[in-house]
Amino acid sequence: MLVNIYMHSHPSLFPAHELTFISRRRRSAAQKHTEKVRRTKARSYERPAELFGRFLDLRHLKQPSGERNRSFNRTTTFWAFLSQVLSTDGSCRSILRDLQATAAKRGCPVPSGNTAAYCQARARLPFDTVLSLLHSTVRHADRQPERTEGFEGRQVIVVDGSTVSMPDTAANQAEWS
Repeated sequence: MLVNIYMHSHPSLFPAHELTFISRRRRSAAQKHTEKVRRTKARSYERPAELFGRFLDLRHLKQPSGERNRSFNRTTTFWAFLSQVLSTDGSCRSILRDLQATAAKRGCPVPSGNTAAYCQARARLPFDTVLSLLHSTVRHADRQPERTEGFEGRQVIVVDGSTVSMPDTAANQAEWS
C-alpha cells in the first residue's frame, strides 16, 4: 500500500527544498543510495551557479590582480553564500560541509572544518561586487522580451518564500474580504 501525502504537478526549481513523497513501500539499498546522491547534488553549493550563473555578469567575481590567491576566493565565496541564503539550514557549518565534499570530489585541498575562514571570506566579499551582480541581473531581466504565458498560466510579479497563516474567523473574513 502506498500513501502519498504530497504530490507535485510540476518539477521543482530547487529540488533540495521540495517535499518528498512519504510512503510505506520499501526501497532497495541501490534506490536509497541513488536518492541520497540526488539530494546531495541538489544541496551542493554549486547548484545556484547552475541555476543563476547565466543571469549574472561573472566578470565581477574575478580576483583583482595583486590579491592573494585564497582557497575561499570571490567566486567560491559568492556561490557558497548564495547557496547558504537559499538553503533551509542556512548554517555556515552546512555550507562548509558542501565545500569540503566538493573539494574532496575534485581532488583539491579540503578546507578545515572550522567555519572561521569561510565567515571571514564572506565578510571580505565587497559590497560593490554583490551590488554589481544585482545590477547585472536587473539588466538581464530588462533585456528579456515580454512574456504572456507566465508560470502555470499566471503572471508572476514577485516570488517570495514566506508564508502567512491566519485563523479563518468571522472578524478576519470581514476585515480581509
